[in-house]
Amino acid sequence: MTTPRRLAATTSQKEPARIYADADPTGNTIEFGVTTGPLSSTQPSTWVAGSWDTWTAATGSATALTPLIGSATATPPATIVVTAGTYRLWVRVTTAGEQVVLDLGLLEIY
Repeated sequence: MTTPRRLAATTSQKEPARIYADADPTGNTIEFGVTTGPLSSTQPSTWVAGSWDTWTAATGSATALTPLIGSATATPPATIVVTAGTYRLWVRVTTAGEQVVLDLGLLEIY
């Protein structure tokens, strides 16, 4: 089991996510979402655009950044608003031919 990502409920921040691919995915659309509860296997109903950082051909991986996650009252305010609790963090990458959805694991808001 991987260690949950932990964020303070009074802040907002972007979280990095490592995406593995056979080819550079950074030209594709990337979105993130959360679902409530640690055992949730249902995909989010709302997706928010993230951004790509770097592609590393040697490792076949790209770093992506979530939109701001956290409090609506933080400065700057979060785009994905959450309160204290446990969530699952999801990523969706859309290419011309397919849509890939991955569960990135737990997100604990304290």
